[in-house]
Amino acid sequence: MGWLACVPLVLAACGNDERLDDGGDAPPVCVSDRDFFEQEVWGKVMGASCVGCHTLAGSAQEQFAKFLLQPTNYPGFLEENFSNARMVSTIQISGTSELLLKPTGQTMHGGGTLFEVGSEPYKILEEFVARSAAPSDCEDAPPAALSGVQLLDGPHTLRKAMLMMVGRLPTAAEKAAAADDAGIDAALDTAMREPAFYDWLIELYNDQFLVDRYLSFVGRGVGLLNATDWPGAGQTTYGMLDSVTREKGNLAVTREPLQLIAHIVRNDRPFTEILTADYTVVNPFSAAIYGVPVTFTDPTNENEWQETQLTFSRTIGGVPTQLTLPHAGVLSSPMWLNRFPTTPTNRNRHRASKLFEQFLATDILAVANRPIDAATSTAFNNPTRDDPQCKVCHSMLDPVAGAFQKWNDNDQELWQPDRNWYVEMYAPGFGGEVIPADQFTGALPWLAERVVADPRFATAVTRTVFTGLTGEPILEYPAYGAADFEAHRQAWSAQNGVLAQIASEFIESNFDFRVIVKGVVKSPYFRAVNADGPAMGDTAILLASVGTAHLSTPEELSRKITAVTGAPWARSQGDRRAQLLIDYRIAYGGIDSDLVIDRLSTPNGMMSGVAWRMANEVACLTTAWDFTRPAAERNLFPGVAITDLPEVDGVPSAAGETAIRNGLVHLFEQVLGETHVADDADIDRAYALWVDVWRDGKAFVAENPTTNRNLLSACRGRWDARTGVELPAEQRIEQDPDFTVRSWMAVMTYLLADYRFLHH
Repeated sequence: MGWLACVPLVLAACGNDERLDDGGDAPPVCVSDRDFFEQEVWGKVMGASCVGCHTLAGSAQEQFAKFLLQPTNYPGFLEENFSNARMVSTIQISGTSELLLKPTGQTMHGGGTLFEVGSEPYKILEEFVARSAAPSDCEDAPPAALSGVQLLDGPHTLRKAMLMMVGRLPTAAEKAAAADDAGIDAALDTAMREPAFYDWLIELYNDQFLVDRYLSFVGRGVGLLNATDWPGAGQTTYGMLDSVTREKGNLAVTREPLQLIAHIVRNDRPFTEILTADYTVVNPFSAAIYGVPVTFTDPTNENEWQETQLTFSRTIGGVPTQLTLPHAGVLSSPMWLNRFPTTPTNRNRHRASKLFEQFLATDILAVANRPIDAATSTAFNNPTRDDPQCKVCHSMLDPVAGAFQKWNDNDQELWQPDRNWYVEMYAPGFGGEVIPADQFTGALPWLAERVVADPRFATAVTRTVFTGLTGEPILEYPAYGAADFEAHRQAWSAQNGVLAQIASEFIESNFDFRVIVKGVVKSPYFRAVNADGPAMGDTAILLASVGTAHLSTPEELSRKITAVTGAPWARSQGDRRAQLLIDYRIAYGGIDSDLVIDRLSTPNGMMSGVAWRMANEVACLTTAWDFTRPAAERNLFPGVAITDLPEVDGVPSAAGETAIRNGLVHLFEQVLGETHVADDADIDRAYALWVDVWRDGKAFVAENPTTNRNLLSACRGRWDARTGVELPAEQRIEQDPDFTVRSWMAVMTYLLADYRFLHH
């Protein structure tokens, strides 16, 4: 239960020293005005009754009421509602606040009489009005504490984060330094400058932008570009290139908005530049397509990205004119504009809704949700401006849509500076501010500056990283009176408090993206592994969203396989592409950014089949190969030999058993990231599996003494599993006379198929 629910509330006007007295020996609890608003005003009055009308989707808005409340799915709804309610409480009639007069029917109120003078809701509002006139000095209560949670230690926290983001295990030095938060920060700061981190960042934002749709065949992205503006995209130029060059050019053009984000982070720019950058980035291949004069250190290096502005020649009034695109970071990217297109009737509203969703953490349709009767709209000449049931959304959406006014309705990335906005629609702007008509040419940069200044921008970025790293949804504030309300409120409070703190640190760091990553990694939502005891009732609700039994994406699992075993799960010796990314991306719950845009977080039968095939094949490919390497270079079996046996000629071998058990301890750490001792229950089970397989093999040989003891062809240590290149004959392991390779292979399959490997 929350602190307020545990004590009776005394509604006496105590000015700046308002406290709660529990009637016992404990000192009174000092309650801040904001906490009083959440617990009492919002929880028992406004959230229970007023919000029914006094929202953007309610009838009060239609009557131009000053008192408007944001619903619980609006980011920062409590703070905004607290501020608005405080402002309205100062409006008085004959010395009494309207906040008290209207709901009691003492003055005109469209909602009628909601409660009587002297009732509990009245006393709550009376107390709130008094507090607004004389604010309390009490500090806000801290967010709900997540007590009784077991967290990963520093080295294992670092391991989990690095496997996800950079696809490698931490070094011994990094693990040793990660004993505290400062050490974790230092190691992450280093890791977040590795090339693999920017690949992860691109994956993170492609899940939102979905521009990889245009990689489905060579030239699909380039084919969207206007070849009149950019002749390099035309069939007579791009179409004449060899297939490799065309593929590199298409990849560069398609991922331009994602590479812009990576470039900003790589160069330690404020993350706000993802929208405010007056430039884009090109590599040698996309520069040729766009025809921009950029000098590259290596004209063949597809990983070299340079800043530039996109230009094109137009004939205006019969005069050839060079134009420069008014860049607004991602928003002016040709691929982002194509991925979220408009039409002559949509008029950029789709783009505006995506801007709210991706960069302001706001679902416009959810915030202004209300039933709509289409038949009644026929009574209005301009329903989006005049019909109350329509304008509730359009009043927010259409001004932002107006900032995209200079882009063609049919050729999505075609910029036309002579286009004008529709006079029957809301004027272009944002948050009640209108774009001056003389700035319409730069309307999108104007909008971008205001979007990044909105607190919701930091919230949106924080939520993106949080869900990307934890796999957990953002909790919604529960409806007052719902079952287990207080437990759900505490869970929301705990998560919201962590997210708000991280977002605040992000802003204070001048929008350093890495600050968010470090904040999420160090939070209990990433590090929690268990509860101290049984989680029942309210505790179960509070901890339900803590910790991440998060199914790895195909990309994450592919990186993890390579990092742990030292080799990829490749298609064949000659084709080193990862099977999870080529053959099983969709089958294992991934996306193609086209028809499949939502990742699966719960395994199904097909995904289980893929996981078992992976476990069997990776164990087969890597076990014997790992034994071919010098012990000091092995990933899997550095301290064990294939001649180590649990018994010799029927006599138990203590040395052999010890070596095998120690080898299992290493495997659990290497594969699952779990620290064990040689005689605990997990090691006992794995050892029993090893011995059972070994004994079955020995029994089979005893019954079939002439049987071939060669390993299956694919499982032989004949090839370097990293490259597919054949090993020297003297280094190979192709036979398994003692059945030890097969025993280790069985244990590897057992661990690779474990949910602890497949999940984070």
